[in-house]
Amino acid sequence: MDAAINEESLKEIIELREVNDHGGAYQFAAEMLGCTELATRFERINKRQLELGHLPVDLYEQRHRLYQELMAFARSNLSVAMYDRLYSAF
Repeated sequence: MDAAINEESLKEIIELREVNDHGGAYQFAAEMLGCTELATRFERINKRQLELGHLPVDLYEQRHRLYQELMAFARSNLSVAMYDRLYSAF
C-alpha cells in the first residue's frame, strides 16, 4: 500500500463534489493517486462535457467505468481507513 491522499486533497475532492464537479473530483483523485492514465481519461470526458454543456448517457457510463477502476486501484493501494475516507469524499 504505497498510495496515500492527504487531508488537503480530501478537502479539495469534497469541495469539487459540493459544486457538482464530480468529474473534476475523480480526475483530481486519480492525479493524487498517481493514476495518470485514468486522470487523462477523466480529463477528456470533462472537456467533452464542457463542450456539450451536459453529460450525455454514454459519457456518464464511460466516467462511471473509470470511477470503478479508480476505486479498485484505491482499494488495492490505500489503507482501509484511507479508502473509506476517499469513498466518502465522493
